[in-house]
Amino acid sequence: AALKRPPARIRIAMALDHVLLTPPQLEVLNHLLAGSTVAHAARKSSIHRSTIYVWLKEENSPFRAEYDRLRAILTDSVADRLRELHIQALDALEESLSGPDSTPAVRLRAAIYVLGGSAGRPDTN
Repeated sequence: AALKRPPARIRIAMALDHVLLTPPQLEVLNHLLAGSTVAHAARKSSIHRSTIYVWLKEENSPFRAEYDRLRAILTDSVADRLRELHIQALDALEESLSGPDSTPAVRLRAAIYVLGGSAGRPDTN
């Protein structure tokens, strides 16, 4: 499988703040943030996997700090995207429930989906 590139937000962050990392460390970061395992990142970067584990284990190392920082940015980016998709999904359900072109069967299926998705769940408020 082809290596996926990290989102643009991550690539920009990597470009702006990698002063203390070596080119091999940057390559490993790219692989890890794209979803590779440590073993795969090690093979692709020609670095022994135990070296990567040492880099990740050292709490105050520049590699670990950059990895943690970029993972946080990536996590935020994914959360933002999920919120956007959630809004679009709710809009689609709302349109199915109340749209002038929705048939009674479509409205009924949308209503059952909405009620089924929330039925039996404890109130989180």
